[in-house]
Amino acid sequence: MDTFISDLAETYVTKLQKKGEGNLQFVEFKMDANQENNIGMHSDGVSGKIIYKINDDLCESEMVFVKFVSTEDPAHTYRPSVVAMFETEIHFYTQVVPFLNSLRSIQHLIPTFLHNKKRTQQGDTIAILFRHVGPQWVGNNFKSFLDYAHLSLMVRKIGEFHAYSFAAKSKDESQFQKLLSFRNDSVTTAIELFEVHMKRTLERCLQPLRQNRQYVEAVPRLEKLVQNFKEYVCQSFTCSPEDQYYVLGHRSFNQSNVLFSYVDHRPVDMKIMDWQSAEFVSLGIDLICLLYADASQQTRNECWDQLLDDYYGSLKTTFDDNVVPSKDQIPKEMKKAVGAAILLVTYRANKSHLKTDSQDASETLWTDEWVTEILKDMVDRSLL
Repeated sequence: MDTFISDLAETYVTKLQKKGEGNLQFVEFKMDANQENNIGMHSDGVSGKIIYKINDDLCESEMVFVKFVSTEDPAHTYRPSVVAMFETEIHFYTQVVPFLNSLRSIQHLIPTFLHNKKRTQQGDTIAILFRHVGPQWVGNNFKSFLDYAHLSLMVRKIGEFHAYSFAAKSKDESQFQKLLSFRNDSVTTAIELFEVHMKRTLERCLQPLRQNRQYVEAVPRLEKLVQNFKEYVCQSFTCSPEDQYYVLGHRSFNQSNVLFSYVDHRPVDMKIMDWQSAEFVSLGIDLICLLYADASQQTRNECWDQLLDDYYGSLKTTFDDNVVPSKDQIPKEMKKAVGAAILLVTYRANKSHLKTDSQDASETLWTDEWVTEILKDMVDRSLL
């Protein structure tokens, strides 16, 4: 695998050479093992810097993240799904991004991307390399809920990305729809794998609501959701192109899949990573998943309306001539996608419930009580 990563890093240097950067020579891929900053060894990749020479001067690249997967490794139950997701991500960067760039450059929202595929002794391995565009771009430690400054930046950026869908539909909707004719069923596969565990988590979290008179009328609806969990959640993750407000959505939009840039410790810019689950969906899915997975209840109480305003302002103003839904439509679209948010929060709570040793700070937040409060909030906002 080390040789494979080095080969891919050398491809990166070759790309720079073609851009006229000078006489470049690859030296090595230097892995960064700084676990505290969420950089180093990962379950599906490594982070580090590419060391190379320009003429005789030693240089290093910006931080990059290399993801890889062996398609013939029998140790991984989810391997076929993971491979399909990687292939989808390659398709997104090589087919979808160029089309969106034809509308207006979108590179300010998405990291530069290189990929390579090579046969190894372990099987056919796919590698994906992200160029993190500079040392100022950092991943979140994922150890706390996000404050308003981070959430506002994220909703404005995803609103900007969603605006590209309306511009694309206006320019050539048929071509836009063809871009995702290459699809995978990775989300459905994941739901099938974890359905039993998610339903058990929901059952535990429903118990306090059964004992609360304020929510007695909502309990039958929630119990029906548990009984039809797979169908309910799958509906949230898909959207027919006949739907007036469909967009190309990320479908896994949370703090673990973004990079922030800071000035004086405040987030000022952001890039979105990990597009392997991108699909046509209701425009509410990315918004509702973020606001329930990464915002505290206090922040939702204090900033919900302002965050929806932030999102809508970006959606409406990114393209001057875009025809976008009215502001009143946004909560309705979020309601269509509420099952996706429920899947995400129950997955996290289940992970925390099962893990008894070495819990990090984030997992102590993902309790059954946290999910119960989220269900109450969804009911209170008429999302459930």
